Amino acid sequence: MNQSTINIQEQGGVHKNRVRWIDALRGFTIFLVVFGHVLYFSFDTICETVTMSFVVTFHVPMFFFISAFLAYKGLEVWTNKLVLQSIRSKIVQLIIPTFFFFSLYKLCHAESPLDFFGMGPGGYWFTVVLFEFFIAYYIITLLAHHIKQTHVFDLFLIGLALLLQAISIVAYRDDNVWRMFQLYNFNFYFLFFALGLLCRRHYDKFSRLIGNTHVCAVVILLFIAGFYVDYNHLLKSPHLSYANYLMTKVLAVLMIFAFFQSKARYFDSNTITSSTLSFVGRRTLDIYLVHWFFIPQLSQFKELIQPSSMVLFQIIIPALIAAGIIALCLLCSELIRTSNVLAHYILGVKRQ
Repeated sequence: MNQSTINIQEQGGVHKNRVRWIDALRGFTIFLVVFGHVLYFSFDTICETVTMSFVVTFHVPMFFFISAFLAYKGLEVWTNKLVLQSIRSKIVQLIIPTFFFFSLYKLCHAESPLDFFGMGPGGYWFTVVLFEFFIAYYIITLLAHHIKQTHVFDLFLIGLALLLQAISIVAYRDDNVWRMFQLYNFNFYFLFFALGLLCRRHYDKFSRLIGNTHVCAVVILLFIAGFYVDYNHLLKSPHLSYANYLMTKVLAVLMIFAFFQSKARYFDSNTITSSTLSFVGRRTLDIYLVHWFFIPQLSQFKELIQPSSMVLFQIIIPALIAAGIIALCLLCSELIRTSNVLAHYILGVKRQ
């Protein structure tokens, strides 16, 4: 599969010639997001278990990576007008739905929607940060287009990603502005968004690299080593520990992406698993926006999954709950999508 054969549009768009393994990867990732939220918010557990630690290693970074991978448009002629049109489109697709569901969630819990401008978007931070990433992407693309140098785009992306990592370490602030715009998450996760753009831009080389058996073996072994070191806090230096933490997340994203790409033929089939994951992957934004309303409070059963010896329970119980939540989200999605107007403005679905 080379770059010219991939024709993927983003969540909410008109989907033509979709790549099913990409949809399946998105479906798998949103399942892990809900799974992680069930563990954390339903059972009030943190990353002290191996299961939770593994899940949080890559599920959010993977979403930013795949969002960028799908968003890259190498053949587009970028102009000021196109950038403004794209920003308006992203406001409708991401910001309006986010504020609608955030406000609805706050009202359901007898709280003020205006908390968005003080305490921040809470659980809805992902779409806010993703919108900011798109703004950065459009600006960099426009600058690269005007400079007309082949490698300027790559250099701008890499430079900004490294700069933001440095800022997230040395200049973190806990105030209303940082919370509202989620600047810590913006600084930290832009690396994965930039990585997704670069991998899509150089997809031929990237695909051959992660499709190589020896490269995959090295990535998996390095991930295992990095995860072991991070989970057991073996590095005493905070800077080395942070570097290992970041490296482990990057390796995890590449490892999972390579796995799904290697199973492309399976996901092209019409098995129950492949079809279900692909369908869920086409509704990731819907699920993300709605799932907060269905997360139960089960902290009284925390002891069932808390001991390290109960790994099987840590997987099965939250997985069943997450599957039920996703089913409810899909039902709500289908109900909302019966109205094209509602689907457009509160789920970010593009008009046909």
